[in-house]
Amino acid sequence: MSSSFWFDAPVSEKASSEVCSSQLKFLPSQPTHLILAPMDDLNSSLRASQQSFVEDQVTSGKYPSVSEYVAELVRTDQKAKAQEKLEALLLGGLNNGPATPWTEQDWERLRNRALGI
Repeated sequence: MSSSFWFDAPVSEKASSEVCSSQLKFLPSQPTHLILAPMDDLNSSLRASQQSFVEDQVTSGKYPSVSEYVAELVRTDQKAKAQEKLEALLLGGLNNGPATPWTEQDWERLRNRALGI
Protein backbone atom coordinates (compact mmCIF):
# COMPACT_ATOMS: atom_id res chain seq x y z
CA MET A 1 0.00 0.00 0.00
CA SER A 2 1.37 3.39 -0.95
CA SER A 3 1.98 6.12 1.60
CA SER A 4 0.63 9.17 -0.15
CA PHE A 5 -2.38 11.39 -0.53
CA TRP A 6 -3.14 12.24 -4.11
CA PHE A 7 -4.91 15.54 -4.39
CA ASP A 8 -6.25 15.29 -7.93
CA ALA A 9 -6.65 18.93 -8.80
CA PRO A 10 -4.38 21.34 -10.63
CA VAL A 11 -2.93 24.00 -8.39
CA SER A 12 -1.97 27.49 -9.42
CA GLU A 13 1.71 28.47 -9.40
CA LYS A 14 1.20 30.86 -6.48
CA ALA A 15 -0.59 28.34 -4.31
CA SER A 16 1.71 25.49 -5.27
CA SER A 17 4.88 27.40 -4.42
CA GLU A 18 3.53 28.39 -1.00
CA VAL A 19 2.00 25.01 -0.28
CA CYS A 20 5.07 23.08 -1.39
CA SER A 21 7.17 24.85 1.19
CA SER A 22 5.60 22.66 3.86
CA GLN A 23 5.34 18.94 3.16
CA LEU A 24 4.19 18.83 -0.45
CA LYS A 25 6.14 17.98 -3.56
CA PHE A 26 5.31 17.99 -7.24
CA LEU A 27 5.13 14.79 -9.21
CA PRO A 28 7.67 14.97 -12.03
CA SER A 29 5.28 13.50 -14.59
CA GLN A 30 2.42 15.87 -13.69
CA PRO A 31 3.84 19.16 -12.40
CA THR A 32 0.43 20.72 -11.81
CA HIS A 33 -0.70 18.09 -9.29
CA LEU A 34 0.31 17.66 -5.69
CA ILE A 35 1.14 14.61 -3.65
CA LEU A 36 1.12 14.62 0.14
CA ALA A 37 2.88 12.10 2.34
CA PRO A 38 2.73 10.03 4.53
CA MET A 39 -0.82 8.74 4.15
CA ASP A 40 -2.70 6.00 2.40
CA ASP A 41 -3.84 6.80 -1.12
CA LEU A 42 -6.90 9.01 -1.36
CA ASN A 43 -8.06 10.48 -4.65
CA SER A 44 -10.25 13.54 -4.87
CA SER A 45 -11.50 15.58 -7.80
CA LEU A 46 -12.74 19.10 -7.19
CA ARG A 47 -14.68 21.60 -9.21
CA ALA A 48 -12.75 24.74 -10.12
CA SER A 49 -14.61 26.77 -7.50
CA GLN A 50 -13.83 24.18 -4.82
CA GLN A 51 -10.19 24.02 -5.87
CA SER A 52 -9.96 27.79 -5.69
CA PHE A 53 -11.51 27.77 -2.21
CA VAL A 54 -9.00 25.17 -0.96
CA GLU A 55 -6.12 27.17 -2.45
CA ASP A 56 -7.42 30.32 -0.74
CA GLN A 57 -7.53 28.54 2.62
CA VAL A 58 -3.91 27.47 2.28
CA THR A 59 -2.54 30.71 0.83
CA SER A 60 -4.34 32.75 3.50
CA GLY A 61 -1.99 31.20 6.03
CA LYS A 62 -4.77 29.64 8.08
CA TYR A 63 -3.57 26.17 7.05
CA PRO A 64 0.05 25.29 6.28
CA SER A 65 -0.86 22.80 3.55
CA VAL A 66 -3.68 21.19 1.62
CA SER A 67 -3.11 18.10 3.75
CA GLU A 68 -3.67 20.05 6.97
CA TYR A 69 -6.81 21.65 5.55
CA VAL A 70 -8.27 18.28 4.54
CA ALA A 71 -7.26 16.76 7.89
CA GLU A 72 -9.06 19.59 9.71
CA LEU A 73 -12.20 18.96 7.64
CA VAL A 74 -12.07 15.27 8.59
CA ARG A 75 -11.50 16.05 12.29
CA THR A 76 -14.42 18.49 12.28
CA ASP A 77 -16.69 15.91 10.65
CA GLN A 78 -15.55 13.21 13.09
CA LYS A 79 -16.37 15.47 16.05
CA ALA A 80 -19.79 16.28 14.59
CA LYS A 81 -20.56 12.57 14.07
CA ALA A 82 -19.42 11.74 17.62
CA GLN A 83 -21.64 14.53 18.99
CA GLU A 84 -24.62 13.22 16.98
CA LYS A 85 -24.01 9.70 18.33
CA LEU A 86 -23.74 10.96 21.91
CA GLU A 87 -26.96 12.95 21.58
CA ALA A 88 -28.76 9.93 20.12
CA LEU A 89 -27.56 7.75 23.01
CA LEU A 90 -28.61 10.35 25.57
CA LEU A 91 -32.04 10.71 23.99
CA GLY A 92 -32.35 6.92 23.91
CA GLY A 93 -31.61 6.81 27.61
CA LEU A 94 -34.12 9.56 28.35
CA ASN A 95 -36.78 7.74 26.33
CA ASN A 96 -36.06 4.44 28.05
CA GLY A 97 -38.49 4.98 30.91
CA PRO A 98 -38.23 6.65 34.29
CA ALA A 99 -34.89 6.75 36.06
CA THR A 100 -34.40 4.66 39.18
CA PRO A 101 -31.97 5.40 41.99
CA TRP A 102 -28.73 3.39 42.04
CA THR A 103 -28.46 0.88 44.83
CA GLU A 104 -25.34 -0.39 46.58
CA GLN A 105 -25.70 -3.57 44.47
CA ASP A 106 -25.56 -1.46 41.26
CA TRP A 107 -22.34 0.21 42.45
CA GLU A 108 -20.86 -3.15 43.41
CA ARG A 109 -21.66 -4.60 39.96
CA LEU A 110 -20.04 -1.56 38.33
CA ARG A 111 -16.92 -1.87 40.52
CA ASN A 112 -16.60 -5.59 39.77
CA ARG A 113 -17.05 -4.99 36.06
CA ALA A 114 -14.38 -2.26 36.06
CA LEU A 115 -11.99 -4.50 37.99
CA GLY A 116 -12.70 -7.45 35.71
CA ILE A 117 -14.13 -9.57 38.54
